[in-house]
Amino acid sequence: LTSKRLCRWGSLSNRSRLGCINMSTSSSSSSSKSKAHTPGTGSLGSPIGSGQGVLNPFNVQLIVEQAEVPIILDAGVGQASDVSVAMELGVDGVLMNTAVACAQDPLRMARAVRSACEAGRDSYLAGRIARLPYASASSPQAGVIAGE
Repeated sequence: LTSKRLCRWGSLSNRSRLGCINMSTSSSSSSSKSKAHTPGTGSLGSPIGSGQGVLNPFNVQLIVEQAEVPIILDAGVGQASDVSVAMELGVDGVLMNTAVACAQDPLRMARAVRSACEAGRDSYLAGRIARLPYASASSPQAGVIAGE
């Protein structure tokens, strides 16, 4: 998005006037893959307020890969690690309330979520190593002194 802002509050006419894109939500079922090309479509991690985190990371990743618009994971986040997982899957952002508002220490949870968001995005941008079905040492074998 260039000059547009993502908004989820206020009346539709106010959002349009402010240059915002309306954000609808969709489940992370395979049927939502086709919706990923619709401007403003978000991806649910799990039922709103459930705190279950990302229940289907494979479909979220498919949606991210096929989307032509930013993808915002907007429900089901229960703790900071859920945010990190979502960001590592490549979503553009996480919209949340319950995990912070209902935490025993909301301010501490908000700080943890911010850190997790940054860490997850950095991890995604750095690139994950390939998943292998076997062990593969990354330490060099050449130049190692043997027998001492």
